[in-house]
Amino acid sequence: EIAMFVAKRRGKNTFVFFNEDMKKAVEDDSDIRQKIASSIHSGGFYMLYQPQVNVNTLEVSGYEALIRMKNENIGPGQFIPIAEKYGMISEIGRLITRLVVSDMSKCIKKGFDFNKVSLNYSCGQINDKGYIKYLKETLDEFNIPYSKIEIEITESLFLDNSNEAMELFKALKDLDISIALDDFGTGFSSLNYLTYIPIDYMKLDKSID
Repeated sequence: EIAMFVAKRRGKNTFVFFNEDMKKAVEDDSDIRQKIASSIHSGGFYMLYQPQVNVNTLEVSGYEALIRMKNENIGPGQFIPIAEKYGMISEIGRLITRLVVSDMSKCIKKGFDFNKVSLNYSCGQINDKGYIKYLKETLDEFNIPYSKIEIEITESLFLDNSNEAMELFKALKDLDISIALDDFGTGFSSLNYLTYIPIDYMKLDKSID
């Protein structure tokens, strides 16, 4: 059954022979999946903030929010793909939103302004049709201006979900929320995208020189 599942993931008209590595991969996935579920419901995640620096003034212009798991030696490079694979990413996306907006509110009350915070938006979140409403309600609850939030996407979002992505972009722009494109220059990058996608900021992949 494990080999059949792997074969289906690789596409049609193929076959795969079972090996012990496949079994271990399934067991590892299951373990991480359980830890994700437990962390979601027990406050097991926290946020770090990576500063974004204006190269002209060398001043901090904003921050990128990065989620981490408490008490587990599991990085986002491991648990995010698992969350996407098993349909848990929308719940994590909402959790990130609440943690970040709450942190912003606490800091502003103490006299420190985040300026703008960038939230990573996973392709899997496109299925969360109520996310924009949730984002708006959370910002209103903590009295954070919409313009202080930036949503960071990757090209695969609009390549795989063009109609849904355009609806998302319109909803964000209607709220005065900026959009950043991450890792431009990888995969099937094309300057043509920039003619119809309302991008405010673009992060170039390090492979571009």
